[in-house]
Order: sequence, then C-alpha cells, then structure tokens
Amino acid sequence: MNMRHTVLHATAISIALAALPVLAMVLVPALLMVSTIRFRSFKTIDLQMRRPPAVLFLIAVIMVAIATHIRLALAVTAYAYLASAFMGMAMTRLRHRGQSPAPPSPAGPHDTA
Repeated sequence: MNMRHTVLHATAISIALAALPVLAMVLVPALLMVSTIRFRSFKTIDLQMRRPPAVLFLIAVIMVAIATHIRLALAVTAYAYLASAFMGMAMTRLRHRGQSPAPPSPAGPHDTA
C-alpha cells in the first residue's frame, strides 16, 4: 500500500465515525415513530388553568432560547420530548411496582355455574 491510499483510508474511516451520531439522531426517532411506545399528547393541556410564576418563567426562557438559538433550542426540545416517553414509562413502572397484584377470583375462568 502506498502512503496516499493509507491516508485516504484513514480519512474515510474518520468521516464514517463522525457520521455515526448523525445516523443515530435520524434512526432513533424513526424507529420510535413505528414503535408502540406512548408519547404524551398536547391535546390535554388546559390553557385556561392558572400557572405558577416559575412555570411562566420557564416558558418565557424556552421562547427566548428558540428565538436566539433556534437550531440548538429546537433540537434540545425535540429530544427532550423524545426522552419524555421513556421517563413516562419509567414513572408508570415505578408507580405500578409498589402496588400489589389483584387477588385471584374465587371462580376460575373456565368455571360455569
């Protein structure tokens, strides 16, 4: 092998490795779109309900971040929403883990009276 071929091969490998995070950023949401994982819908948000000042301040900070750093803010927002599904699954499992299973019914499923 000559030196030029070795340099080109090393450059191709480094470019491929640099593309892996981008590939993951595309494939992970694509796979979640066809999965059965539940995501929270914004249809249930009540805009008439009074909010504490801290929530209003957080909303204002998010709006300013989107206005000033649009690419970064939208990417962070999108992946925070993506992560919220996994946090919701974890919260549901932790909530159900503390509950005891329902007692079995006295009559079996195939028993007839």
